[in-house]
Amino acid sequence: MGIWIDTPQWHSPATLKARNVDGVIRYLCMPFNTGPGTALPNKRLERAELDQKIGAGIDVAVNWEDAADDYVGGYARGFDKGRRAGDWMLNVLGWPAGGSCCSSIDADIGAAWGGLARDYQRGFADGLTQEGPYAPGIYGSAPALNGARRDGTAHVFWLTAASSWSHGVRPDEVHIIQDGLWAGGGDADLDTIVTVPFGTYLQAAGGQHRAIDISAASLAEID
Repeated sequence: MGIWIDTPQWHSPATLKARNVDGVIRYLCMPFNTGPGTALPNKRLERAELDQKIGAGIDVAVNWEDAADDYVGGYARGFDKGRRAGDWMLNVLGWPAGGSCCSSIDADIGAAWGGLARDYQRGFADGLTQEGPYAPGIYGSAPALNGARRDGTAHVFWLTAASSWSHGVRPDEVHIIQDGLWAGGGDADLDTIVTVPFGTYLQAAGGQHRAIDISAASLAEID
């Protein structure tokens, strides 16, 4: 389904088109984590960048992350981040209804789903859906994806490239699989899109995000 990358950096549409990139997963984050003087001045997706990429025919998806340990803040932090994500999507980016935003459970939470990670995801889902007509997703290990799926707190599933974090567990459903570093550089990872739609700007799903059941055989083929 084409080449997708995820990155906290800005890449020009011309560069992406030259490298046959069809879509980019970009970050949303707090103001302190982006802009002049920060380590990643272009981390947060702004409207001008979105317009440039969509105008060039490059699709865009979003996820929220300030830090890998965001989830340790539990429900309250998740709710605040989800609310901010929904507000930014609706009032700044003008994201179509039915779009999605993934939270990032960007750590090894073990083989079992629960505790602060579960609470954070529940809060993120509540905050996001309160602010806009959007569906929550999740980035992380297979235990995180499967747990959020069972809880109903995620409808889009993005599997991390850190395979050891899954502890031999396989994801029940997946839309996106992160595949490691992109050869184009710029602090970007390559992603395999398993199924669409998953709430991107050009393919907002109207609330219906169809994931695919993944068997051991089919996941091995993707790998």
